[in-house]
Amino acid sequence: SKHIMKWKSPWGEGYPGWHIECTTMSQKYLGKKFDIHGGGMDLKFPHHDCEIAQSEVICNENPANYWLHTNMLTYNKKKMSKSTGNSILLKDVIGGYAKEGPVIFAIRIFLLSGHYRSVLDYNEKTLADSEKIFARIFNGYSRLLDWGVGNSVAPINNKKPQISHDELENVYIGLENALLDDFNTPKFISELIRLTKIIEKLVNKKLTISEDSLEHLFNKFVSYMYILGIDASHPEISKLLILESGNENYDEINKLKEIIKKIRNKARAIADYDTSDFIRDELTKLGYEIQAKD
Repeated sequence: SKHIMKWKSPWGEGYPGWHIECTTMSQKYLGKKFDIHGGGMDLKFPHHDCEIAQSEVICNENPANYWLHTNMLTYNKKKMSKSTGNSILLKDVIGGYAKEGPVIFAIRIFLLSGHYRSVLDYNEKTLADSEKIFARIFNGYSRLLDWGVGNSVAPINNKKPQISHDELENVYIGLENALLDDFNTPKFISELIRLTKIIEKLVNKKLTISEDSLEHLFNKFVSYMYILGIDASHPEISKLLILESGNENYDEINKLKEIIKKIRNKARAIADYDTSDFIRDELTKLGYEIQAKD
């Protein structure tokens, strides 16, 4: 046998087994029954099947309530492997990332953008797309934080519609149901973007909200960020808030947005729909929504 660590036993020479090691460790640190056992799909057989068999013999039950098997991460549609030299390490992604900003959060969004049982492909575009999604979520949090409860109550004669507590609850239910549906994190992120659109309408005074509902919305939004691994108290988030609040170009950016909107409206007025559609599509890619009445 090529194994160095081996001992004699009543049944012949033996060596520590991978399967029994994991069964022993999980029982020692997690108990005979625990909630979730994870691992890659390549571990389902024989490794996890052997763990179950061993635990059923020893304890007369399956050791875990749920077995979650993640699929593979590919790089530019090809399986990562040392032999082909196309492996990429997390430190390489962070170290080689040229843009400023908390890339760690963009990576979290990327890893959650595919269902855990689906193959996830990494390339430069997917990370860039994930950064835009993170920016959209962060901006929702930032706007809520800046806006404050004091702006929530509209004057009695304000004709803008007020979003009801029930409407918001439906969005919250959609978010929570996504997680309950076999950890459907892509759906969860999609529902969270839907919530940021509501926030944008509130900040742009296209909707109003009661103070109680606003406070509840803020708490919910922070908790959803935390589920994605975006801790609102993280130093990088604080740094971003400081940078954004002190951004000298903030007003200029808003002015540019207004100019772009005027150009699009002029194009529509002369039936130049190719130009107007192009502007709409490009703004959508950046996370901006064009309202039908604009």
